[in-house]
Amino acid sequence: MDLNFSICKSSLSPILCHCTWHGALWGFSDLTGILTDPSWLIRKSFIRHSGGLADFKVECDNLTDEEIETFAFLIKDKFKNIGKVIPVPRGGLRIASALEKFSVPATGRTFIVDDVATTGNSMTEYREGFGDIGVVLFWIGGKECPAWIRPVFTLWA
Repeated sequence: MDLNFSICKSSLSPILCHCTWHGALWGFSDLTGILTDPSWLIRKSFIRHSGGLADFKVECDNLTDEEIETFAFLIKDKFKNIGKVIPVPRGGLRIASALEKFSVPATGRTFIVDDVATTGNSMTEYREGFGDIGVVLFWIGGKECPAWIRPVFTLWA
């Protein structure tokens, strides 16, 4: 059962009114601090990694190290048994680095991590032969997120 709730405040970007914070499902109720000054959300046209066109971009390079560390902490609390962490380059490098301090490679599950996913294809490429579970900070897409990938946020595209 999906227990998510939507975040929509008049002071936030209209795009964020279509944002679902999965923290409610994960047992966390609020991460609005990361949303009050969304310098990571940029309105511009660009071509996604998947080849699709978009009129906004989630720029996780603009997230602070503290915000990345907070995401890692939330992921660690949700999944607990983190083993090997495999980043999808380039976007998954920072979150993987932050998660590695919580990993016990010999005993935990293998995690594939990325910052933003729109189709899941890049994560699936890394999953084959490696991963048990995928975690992405932002899922943006017209199609449903694959069940093995767990997004922290879901944005409508």
